[in-house]
Amino acid sequence: MKREHMKNTLQAQRFFSTQTIACLLSALVLSGADMQLEPNRKELSLPITVRKMIVAHHMTRDVNMSSGNTTPQFYTMPPLFGTNGKTRNEIALSKSILPMHYTLYKIGERSDEDVAREELKAAQALGIDGFQFFYPLGPMDKPGLLDAFNRIILTFFTVAEREFPDFKLTLCLSGPTGGTEQQRIAWWAKMISGILSEKKNSPAWLKTPDGRYIIYLWNGDTLADKVPANNRRVVENDPAAVKAVAEAYEHLAQAMGIRTAYVYHLMYPQNENHVNAVFDYFPAVQTWIDGDKIEYFRGIGAVAKKRNRTFSVTVYPGFYGHDYPKGKYNPLSMDNPVPVEDRERAYHPCRLTAVYRGLLELAVEIDTPLISVATWNDYGEATHLAPEINHNFVPGSILNYYKRRWHGAADPVETERAAVVFKKYASATVPEHSIALRLGKEYPREEDDRIEVITILKEPAVLFVNGIERKTVQAGLQACYLPLTPGAVTVSVVRGKTKVVSFTTPEWITQAPYRTDPVSYMFSSDHDWYFKKIYGTAKAPVFLREYAEDSPGVPNWKKHNGLSSAEAR
Repeated sequence: MKREHMKNTLQAQRFFSTQTIACLLSALVLSGADMQLEPNRKELSLPITVRKMIVAHHMTRDVNMSSGNTTPQFYTMPPLFGTNGKTRNEIALSKSILPMHYTLYKIGERSDEDVAREELKAAQALGIDGFQFFYPLGPMDKPGLLDAFNRIILTFFTVAEREFPDFKLTLCLSGPTGGTEQQRIAWWAKMISGILSEKKNSPAWLKTPDGRYIIYLWNGDTLADKVPANNRRVVENDPAAVKAVAEAYEHLAQAMGIRTAYVYHLMYPQNENHVNAVFDYFPAVQTWIDGDKIEYFRGIGAVAKKRNRTFSVTVYPGFYGHDYPKGKYNPLSMDNPVPVEDRERAYHPCRLTAVYRGLLELAVEIDTPLISVATWNDYGEATHLAPEINHNFVPGSILNYYKRRWHGAADPVETERAAVVFKKYASATVPEHSIALRLGKEYPREEDDRIEVITILKEPAVLFVNGIERKTVQAGLQACYLPLTPGAVTVSVVRGKTKVVSFTTPEWITQAPYRTDPVSYMFSSDHDWYFKKIYGTAKAPVFLREYAEDSPGVPNWKKHNGLSSAEAR
């Protein structure tokens, strides 16, 4: 997940002068030697939120701000449409992922506050109540990375305070390695003070009812010296290691001068003893892209309820991630010259949206007060809910339905709608320019070889797909599956003589893909509504139409870049 973390993890022993460390550690109330954090402290059982909230992980620099990544080249591989002038390696390594805002605005056209405003507007429209900003340790001799993070985060705070009073913000501390525990704590405390010095008392902070700052963790156990980077699994079977992690983060809270409620990243949810050891010292846990472990999550919810803790179910719409050398486990950087023949790319089949919906069903069932979304904008791993030309607005539209159920709305169907989800080609098809896939987790890839039609209705109606009556669909959310056939997908939902929903997907299913692209394509009947709500009427939407054929027998990618404006739809 963490491109910045993987790129910037360095050995830290040389980073600090003795004087710097001594100065920073003077902020600590207790030293590591004399702290003994008690298990089951009273505050761990206190409510974690004022209200039910959905908080999305935000890849902090993946925004079009002056301190962010100002071009789409930050992805694991840059986006590419069509093959003209490109080498086989470039085509095979490319992805079709492109954030919607890159199709609407020129680089630098908007101010940083304008960018934050639109991100917050989009997030609220798509069901998100808050952001947890990815915040790595970074190289401890170069503050530039986290200085840039701070400028971005402070901009979001400024805009949220002024215009989005119900939207809350916090940090997700991620992957601390290098140096010693004291050095890591001192460095993070110093860099986070760049935010707290200006916004410590901001009403935009995500806090518990008793005023603790809710801080998320991702892969964060290595803050403690007792959990070395080369043996992270020690926490799974050693409660003393879990305690050491909790004490390290308590030291950090003291160094920052704030009271915290950490949401611990539970990496071994299948181990009930480990779950209980974590709940001895942390008030809440979140999981990550763990759709293959959903069978254990119901048990975690029961343990959390029994112990007055919070299990924040993490939901995600898919995963198509980093490249690795074949047979090895250290991911490759974007500019690594390893040829495509010697690479494989991580991909998790998720049964189209079935894993995503299953996790949302679980969150509603156990009635958790907190849902985590992985992620808002990690486009490089295709886990994003943010508007983008493959996913469009579908993950958010589905989320809004479940959110209304979760909140106990008398009618969870605010607006009747339908969505289509499919892969652009069958799993057995070998693209002309291909990269091997490293399949992991979830389900067999063949289970994605179908068209998924999701209806969200107030009353039963009849579903037509490609002009053929398929079945009667019931009220609420229902998913129907049809064979994966080439061409566009046209959906109509009819009740009596009234056409409730009707649309055709801009993108087509193909039998001849030109590059590996297992990202789910999603389109819905409420696309225009979401687009206007977020971007207004001055801009026209751009659609992915690589395999659509404006000229019979000639897919658009052969004629132009495969992107089309609303007028060409």
